[in-house]
Amino acid sequence: MVERDLPNGVGITAVSMAAERRAESARPDHLFVDPVADRFVELAQQEAEIPGLADDVTLSDMLPVYAGYAALRTRYFDDLALEACRNGVRQVVIPAAGLDGRGFRLPWPEGTRLYELDVPEVLAFKRRALAGSDVAPTCARREIPVDLRSDWPLPLRAAGFDTAQPSVWIVEGLMVYMDDPDNDRLLERIARLSAPGSRMLSDHMDVDLARLPESGEIIDALTGIDDVWRSSVEDPAGWLAGYGWTVEVADPAKVAATYDRPVPPVLDQDDPETSNAWLITAWR
Repeated sequence: MVERDLPNGVGITAVSMAAERRAESARPDHLFVDPVADRFVELAQQEAEIPGLADDVTLSDMLPVYAGYAALRTRYFDDLALEACRNGVRQVVIPAAGLDGRGFRLPWPEGTRLYELDVPEVLAFKRRALAGSDVAPTCARREIPVDLRSDWPLPLRAAGFDTAQPSVWIVEGLMVYMDDPDNDRLLERIARLSAPGSRMLSDHMDVDLARLPESGEIIDALTGIDDVWRSSVEDPAGWLAGYGWTVEVADPAKVAATYDRPVPPVLDQDDPETSNAWLITAWR
């Protein structure tokens, strides 16, 4: 694999996810349209000085067992987050937001505040990518420059987050990159900040994913670029129940059928040759 000198703080997995959203937006049967994904990918190409960067780094290209997973997960979490906000929640938090574009593409109800948490370098990259764009935020979007290993609840509250009000947490594509102690610390903090009526949307992988031959290849390819697959979970409902959440793990076939898509291989729990990804909805 060609080494890519990406902008400081922006990982190749973040760029690959933006490339996935760009590709999904171009489909005639798209599940969503992301108006800012292209700008993120193009700036990454320019700053890394690799014109073909986005052509070979989508998640599906890197790991075919994931084909269709990113788009399905994105739309599924979109719908659940919007549903919660239409029912009165007005605070949305995205830890490790990366190159997420929900603050620009979703029809948030009036008064919604969206908090994007990430390291300063990533948020600065996003500002550069969006400079001069005529795409406006669809909510009160607030950037919180923090490292999740630090005391991030303090700056989140300082930015206006109200612990007395319910919130939606979109913990997407994150937990697998963190080890067990860091995940537990993250969940403990989210639990403390979540008033009754809050919801958390998340995903994680079971241990079999790391045993796939394709997984070994991608881990080897990304070593030194991004930390990959540092943890897994076998019982997500029991795990999150320990932090005060009532949990529902989605049936992958039903989720896929809802959007008239085939079940991504990584979600096919009936196939012993593939591993499982958990799509999790939790509420208080």
